Order: sequence, then C-alpha cells, then structure tokens
Amino acid sequence: VLVPTRKFLDKHDTRYRAEWQVGHAAEQILRVAKRSRAHMIVMGTHGHGAVGRAILGSVAQKVVTDAEIPVLMAK
Repeated sequence: VLVPTRKFLDKHDTRYRAEWQVGHAAEQILRVAKRSRAHMIVMGTHGHGAVGRAILGSVAQKVVTDAEIPVLMAK
C-alpha cells in the first residue's frame, strides 16, 4: 500500500513520512504522529454507500477527535 503512495509523493517534491505499525490503527496513528512531531495527519476514508459517506469510520473518527494537530481526510 505504501509503495504507490511513496512513488506519487516523490514525484511532487513533498515532504512526508510513511511507516507501518502493528496495533489498533487509531492509537498507532496518534502515537506515531505525536512521537514524530508531525504537523498534519493525512488519511483516507472508505465511503461505502450513502451512510458511509455521511459518517466517518471508527478509526478516522477517533483520529479526528483525539488528534492535537490538523487531520486531512481524503477519499
């Protein structure tokens, strides 16, 4: 999953950090963002049907709610 994302970002002179962790997704995202002093969290969403588009998934909701930095949700 990270390989195509890294290839895209490398073409666009964009600073980023990508890594993978094992554990509860939202907790790991928040922990790594804090540890690395990230300026923003960028994450994708899964819009499954009308309800899925209206309501964030549980991981995204927890990250948006608990993050101390801006979170950009991309579909």
